[in-house]
Amino acid sequence: MHCFYILYLTLLYLGDYLGIPPTVSGMTILAAGSAVPDLVTSIIVIKKTKAASMGISAAIASNIFAILLGLGLPWTIRILLNWAEGSPFAASYIILESDALPYTSIILLGTIFALYFVFRFCDWAISTRFALICMSIHVLFIASNIVLEILISANS
Repeated sequence: MHCFYILYLTLLYLGDYLGIPPTVSGMTILAAGSAVPDLVTSIIVIKKTKAASMGISAAIASNIFAILLGLGLPWTIRILLNWAEGSPFAASYIILESDALPYTSIILLGTIFALYFVFRFCDWAISTRFALICMSIHVLFIASNIVLEILISANS
């Protein structure tokens, strides 16, 4: 856990020194680092069970779990603790430092729909074509989000 925090601080300070917005560091280096355990788990599951659907389901579900429960539960606890202490709910707010977040969220939703259509296009089979299309979508997702973040933060 401490290593993750050290990585986070290193990325934050290095990004600040190089003029890279924290969200760009987060969606590239930090995201890749936190996705490796899911990747390894999915590969092991697929190799041992020969059930690719289980590995893919685990990869998708773990990200949904991380987003919804990983963000929702701590803030719910924080709100309840503030409420128990008599603090106003406003004490639980954290202002996000990304003006591009609404746009990147929409792009993320679009990639989820794109993944569905890629599965359909590839007849619900994982193949070289499937892999190449998914990698292309990922590169487009990262590139568009980086461009958006840099352009919007430059105009702010």
